[in-house]
Amino acid sequence: MPICGKEGPADLSVAIASVSGLPVLAECIEALERQRGVSVEVIVADRTGAPARDYLRAAHPGVRVIEAPAGTPIPELRAMAAREARSRTLAVLEDHCITGPGWAGKMLGALAEGHPVVAGPVKNFATRRLVDWAAFFCEYSAFMHPAPEGEAAMVPGNNVVYDRG
Repeated sequence: MPICGKEGPADLSVAIASVSGLPVLAECIEALERQRGVSVEVIVADRTGAPARDYLRAAHPGVRVIEAPAGTPIPELRAMAAREARSRTLAVLEDHCITGPGWAGKMLGALAEGHPVVAGPVKNFATRRLVDWAAFFCEYSAFMHPAPEGEAAMVPGNNVVYDRG
């Protein structure tokens, strides 16, 4: 399992803002566990309450959980998790982000090429309700899959990795 506990710095710290709870959060963590060749430290700042936190502590003991009050804004959740990260590289995700195979390695590889910030495309999986599509287009239309390659003037708030060195 590539998720590190408290034993030392990982190749990549992942800060997750948890606002949706289970089962979405479980899918996000399980996708990170499938990353290979990269050690991943996962820090979840959760505002959803005991069920998600208890699940993480029982099923994924290597994940660090930060309890946040209900209603804590997503940017503050991100900041809470980021402050706890120990790696030189920091990825920012939200609980509905499902990383694909090789995601961590690809992001770290792009950082190794000298880019201080690397972002990937964002694909909408919440497609059943019109309001979900509206929210997706408002927030992520510039980052839709497939995302353009090369330098960009802006990056999404999630699916982004920073070199903090």
